[in-house]
Amino acid sequence: MIKKNSFQPESRSPTNPSYPPSSPAWLASTIFACAVPISLVYVFLTRSSGVGPGFTVPLAGLVAIVGIVAGSGTRSPTGREWLVTAALFTTFWAFYGATRPLTATPFNEQVRLADAILHGHLWINAPAWMEAVRYGGHSYVIHPPLAALLLLPVVAIYGLATDQVTCSVFVGALDVALAWHLLGRFRLDCASRLWLTLFFGAGTIVWFEATRGTTWSLPLVISLAPTLCALSELFGSARPWLVGLFASAAALARYDLVAVWPLYAVALALRGRKPRELAALLPAFIFATAAYIAYNLARFGTACDLAPWLFYRVDPAGLRDHPGLPGPFALRNIPSNLYTLLFLSPDLDARFPYFHPSFRGQALIFTSPAFILTLRARLRRPLVAMMWLCCLFGSAGVLMFYANGAVQFGPRFYIQIFPFLLCLMALGMARRLDQLTLVLILLSILLVGSGVWDIAHSGFAG
Repeated sequence: MIKKNSFQPESRSPTNPSYPPSSPAWLASTIFACAVPISLVYVFLTRSSGVGPGFTVPLAGLVAIVGIVAGSGTRSPTGREWLVTAALFTTFWAFYGATRPLTATPFNEQVRLADAILHGHLWINAPAWMEAVRYGGHSYVIHPPLAALLLLPVVAIYGLATDQVTCSVFVGALDVALAWHLLGRFRLDCASRLWLTLFFGAGTIVWFEATRGTTWSLPLVISLAPTLCALSELFGSARPWLVGLFASAAALARYDLVAVWPLYAVALALRGRKPRELAALLPAFIFATAAYIAYNLARFGTACDLAPWLFYRVDPAGLRDHPGLPGPFALRNIPSNLYTLLFLSPDLDARFPYFHPSFRGQALIFTSPAFILTLRARLRRPLVAMMWLCCLFGSAGVLMFYANGAVQFGPRFYIQIFPFLLCLMALGMARRLDQLTLVLILLSILLVGSGVWDIAHSGFAG
C-alpha cells in the first residue's frame, strides 16, 4: 500500500476511487474515426502518384474501423480507457505512416545487427556510409543493442529487406499511446490529458524521429516506451520491481538513462516505499548491467564500451587514428550543447515559410515551445524536483558529448528526457485546460508540422 504523502493529493493511484480515469464514451470512436480519412487520403494520393502504398496506413485504417465497431459495445470505464489508448495508437500509426518517407532508409544499423545476431555473431557488414567502428578486423555498431533485439522477429522473416522505418512508425505510435496512459496518473480532465498527448505525438520532434527510423532515430524512439512505462508505474502502483524492469530496458536503448536509476529509487521512497522494498529494483539493474558487460566483452574483450572512443579517434575519411585526442566526453562541450538545446535558431531566407530547419538542429523552444509549461510545476514539491533531476541526469552524457547531433531537426539527443518533461507539464497544469496551454500546444504542432513538411520537400537549410 502506498503511503499518503505530499504528492498523493495531486495524483491518481489504485487506492483512489477515481482511478482508472474514465474517458467519455464517444472519445475512442472519435479518435478511431480520425485514422480512416488519413488512410483513405494516403491510399488515393500514393495510387494517383504511381507509388503503391505500403501496408501500414491501410492496415491502420482497417483496425480503426474494427475499433469503431468494437467501441460501440463498451460500457465499463476501464474498457473505455483501454479503447482510447488503442485508438490513439491506431490513429498515430496511420498518421506517422502517412508522413514518413516513401522509401526505406539506407541507415539501418539495427536491422543489420539483428541479422548478424541471427547468424551467430555481433559484427556487421557496414557500407561506407554507415557509422561503425573497426576492431579486430570487424565492424561493430555504435548504438545500444535493445533496438536490434526487438527487431529480431521481424528480421527473422524479412532479413536485410526489413524496412526499419515501418518498425519505427509502429514504436512511435506506441509511445504516444503510452504517453496517454501515463497522463492518466495525474489529476487532469479529459481535454487536458488529450491535448498533452497530442503535443507529445505531434508537437515534439518525436513525430520527425519516428517517421525517419534511421540508425540514430530508432534507439531514441524505442527508449521512450520503457521510460513512459516506468513513470506510469512510478505514479501509479509504484511497484519497485516493475519500475526497475522498465528503467533497465530504457538504459539498454539509450545508455544515458542509466544515470536516472538512483533517482527512481528516491522517487519510489517519496511514494512511500520502504528501503527493503526498494531492493526489488536491483535484479533488473544487475541483469541489464551484466548484459551490457557481456555485449562489450563479446565485441571488444573488455567490460567497457570502446565504440564511442574508437569512432571519435578516427578521422572522417577513416584513414588514420588520432590516439592523442581527448575522449568524446568532456566538460568543455557543455556550453556548445546548451546553446543547441536552448538558443540555436532556425535559418532565415527569402523562401516561404522563411524560417527553415537547419541541419545543425535548433533549440527546443523553436520546435516545442509548450515545454515552457514545465516551469509551472512547483519546485518545492519533492517529486517535481525529482523529475527535474531526471532531466539533468538523463541528458548529462549528451551535454558533455563532442557533437550536438548534427543533421537533425531540433535537439534530437534530448528526446530521451521528454517523458520527464511531460510529467512536469502534467504536474504544473490545473485540472482544466487553459488558453495559454492550448495556444502553446497548437504553436508547437504548427512548428513541428511545418518543419517536417519543409524537410520532406526542400531538405535541411544551411
